[in-house]
Amino acid sequence: MPRLEPSPGAPTPLIGRVADEDPLCRAEEAAARESPAGLLRALGALALLADSRRVALAVRDDYRDLLVTLRQLAADTRIEIVSVPARYPRDNDSLRCDVAAALDRLPSAYEGAPVFDALVLRDVATALDGAQQPDRLVSVVGAVSRPVTRALPLGCSIEDAVAAAGGIAAGVSAVAWVAYENGLLGGLRRDADDVVDLATRSLVILPATHPRVREDAVPLADRVRQAAAACLQCQVCREGCPVWLTRGGLQPHLLTRQLARGFAGADAPLPPDEEASALASLTCIGCGSCTLRCPSNVDPARLVRATAAQLRDSGAVVERPLPLAPRVERADRLLSLARLRQLYQPFSDAEGRHAIDPRPFTPSLVALPLRDPRGEARPALVVRGDELRRGEPVTRQTPSAVALFAPRAGVVEAIDPDRGLLLRCR
Repeated sequence: MPRLEPSPGAPTPLIGRVADEDPLCRAEEAAARESPAGLLRALGALALLADSRRVALAVRDDYRDLLVTLRQLAADTRIEIVSVPARYPRDNDSLRCDVAAALDRLPSAYEGAPVFDALVLRDVATALDGAQQPDRLVSVVGAVSRPVTRALPLGCSIEDAVAAAGGIAAGVSAVAWVAYENGLLGGLRRDADDVVDLATRSLVILPATHPRVREDAVPLADRVRQAAAACLQCQVCREGCPVWLTRGGLQPHLLTRQLARGFAGADAPLPPDEEASALASLTCIGCGSCTLRCPSNVDPARLVRATAAQLRDSGAVVERPLPLAPRVERADRLLSLARLRQLYQPFSDAEGRHAIDPRPFTPSLVALPLRDPRGEARPALVVRGDELRRGEPVTRQTPSAVALFAPRAGVVEAIDPDRGLLLRCR
């Protein structure tokens, strides 16, 4: 969740969003349909906290009925409902640029504006009501029997999430499958025993034989050799990079050239443009657009990530980010969701119009993390064998993490710093 810093002398613009960026994900849409008034109330409360006098809620343009509903509800408020294109990626800078363009304002007016997606606004609305922490709205799609967006408890295993979607689809091995959290291009590969956490928006399930899974299994060294042999320096990767299109700096083709020089044994100093581009890898948002566009089937995204990881390990940082200055061609260079949907074949889910199921799902076991986002231990308030009611606190709040509550009634089966707090649900 972005950090709010009240600044009465220079009010900070604030942006909310209902704009799922994955073509099969409906989690943000589901949150808005569940309580559109609640989302507006939460955004208004955050604006009051940050002393924001310029507040926008960006809604995907193909959520037409939601746009109508939200505009009616926001008519007597200072929240501006903005229609934004259904494009990928829907990163914060792209959203800031789209909001500025829709409201006929300079992009610099939204530089650094905090962005809160509909799932975060849903959590804020629940807190304002004094209610229990809600289940996570997660789209479970791909190679499952009944693609669905459903309320899953925090700590639900991915294997149980698949069960909530009817299990693995017919014709797919029940054991040879892979999950991607939050999309195929920029998402993270997960194991069956990994769990739903606060950041989970979607789970894409694919058979282990799917081309996307096989591509991810190619060793990095082979990708470097491939780049050295096949990269044409055509700059198609750069021209579709959302970071390049909004701020400049990041040029994947130069990083590819740099790695090719190293593979060939060149030890001369890097040209200035390549040195700057290497540092710019730290600004990569991990969307994978460059890899999808590459005509030579090189994987620039993976090479950029590897470069950034090495730089971070050495302590490198970007001290002065380039200003928000979108290029004229930016809007036409982002990927359409129809293009992105081709990655999911043959599991395209009727263009993403699967069911939104509000019924709660209770797995047999949930695992709540006992480490906060910084890796520090969360102090547990319960012990093994305790019987818990839904909503009872199980960890203390720390400076870097919120307290966790039992998402279901059950018995504490185990407490382990690495595996987490295991709750056997009833």
